[in-house]
Amino acid sequence: MTPLTELIDRVEYLTKNLDEVVIMVAESQEDLFKQINQRQLFGGQDAKGEQITPSYTTGTVQIKRRKGQPTDRVTLEDTGDFYDSIFVVAEGDKLYIAASDDKLQKLVTKYGPDILGIAQENLGDVCQGIYDPLLDFIKKVIYDRQ
Repeated sequence: MTPLTELIDRVEYLTKNLDEVVIMVAESQEDLFKQINQRQLFGGQDAKGEQITPSYTTGTVQIKRRKGQPTDRVTLEDTGDFYDSIFVVAEGDKLYIAASDDKLQKLVTKYGPDILGIAQENLGDVCQGIYDPLLDFIKKVIYDRQ
């Protein structure tokens, strides 16, 4: 096989498998997705870009004040266990953000399923975060660097 034929084969591989390649690279950047979701939550925003509601109860506000935590918005952060449990799941050509914390079902019931996910306005941060790793992977395939 000639070097040109090998190069064409590698480019065709990327073209045919682009969705899988992007998902694989994005999944390898799990910390990025976690950080963006955590930043949204700490800002009181869900995956639709809307304010997380309902507001904290008076008792919760008092507890959060004593702890020095924000009370002007729902952050869903107390001990950090929920934030720490956030992870990324790949299913086919989609990525989902999930969490393993014991409180997840209770939080979803109270605040809705959109507490997990990336808001449209933050997708640019995702693209920026996976651009270099994706480019590195593509170069590795094209230049046949194992």
